[in-house]
Amino acid sequence: MVSWHTSFAIDAPEGLGQTGLLAPDQSDLSVISRAYLQYELGKTTSLRLYRQDFNMPYINRKDSRMIPNTHEAYVLRYPGEQLQWLFGQVTKMKQRDSEDFVPMGEIAGVQGSNAGTTVGGVRYKFSDATTLGTLVQYTNDLFTTAYTEAGFRRTISEDWGLQFATQLTNQWSVGQELLGDFSTYTWGLRSKVSYRGAILTAAYTNTGDFRIRKPFGGTPGFTSSMLIDFDRAHEEAYRIGLSQNFARRGFPGFSLIVNYTKGRNAQADDGTLQPDADVISITADFRPQKGFLKGLWLRVRYAEGDLGLPAADRREVRVILNYSLEALQ
Repeated sequence: MVSWHTSFAIDAPEGLGQTGLLAPDQSDLSVISRAYLQYELGKTTSLRLYRQDFNMPYINRKDSRMIPNTHEAYVLRYPGEQLQWLFGQVTKMKQRDSEDFVPMGEIAGVQGSNAGTTVGGVRYKFSDATTLGTLVQYTNDLFTTAYTEAGFRRTISEDWGLQFATQLTNQWSVGQELLGDFSTYTWGLRSKVSYRGAILTAAYTNTGDFRIRKPFGGTPGFTSSMLIDFDRAHEEAYRIGLSQNFARRGFPGFSLIVNYTKGRNAQADDGTLQPDADVISITADFRPQKGFLKGLWLRVRYAEGDLGLPAADRREVRVILNYSLEALQ
């Protein structure tokens, strides 16, 4: 498998970079982002070698720009129906706005570090309604991240459904502690109630004495938003959201999501109190299911954040258009 990604500027004024769409200096990007060999070991176990992408907590594509994060890694996988597991070594990472694969230790913030990240995880499906998974990521002389998530769902009737989930992240420095001596956590709860295509979501997260470090990808936090992740030291965050799939209303392929998230009591790692934060976000998707527009996916996202200081307040609009050709799928 080989994948090439490129991103060329249409309008890229100097001094206005850092969007993640181009390099930080607004130059074009062109990179072989994936290039791996996969060996099948038996009917289900496989060994994947070299450049690849992941969808793990804290090591993932963070795929909200033109080019995703990808990693150089050597991973053994067992993707069974009931039991799934993986184990391997991630040596380097290419960030979304870069063409270069850099050692994980340097990505984490230690200049010149060649440290890689050892990963191991397991996910067990007790039934169609209940799952439990855990994943450990160890980066030599920097830190370890351990993540656990459990989920339960129940269909009450043809119209009604319930879903509950809980998550826990523990993170602590290891070895020479090149990023400092720290130990922290974040835990969360989430519930969803669905009715005829509408889903009401409520979530809560609570973070320990230090912020969560996440240099290798996006966070799985239940209250993470488009603008900030609400996982600063001592931060409590609350989310309420409503989504609607309009297929039953006569508009198949159209859906809308609205979320409001508030974080409070956050501190910097040195104990300095941080302002409370409020973020409201709206996502609209249009994905026709038939006709000549089938394969089209138009996503429009808007977020506005009151982050406590006028200089920090943000407003962001994203328009994403994808079109998949059946011949290429």
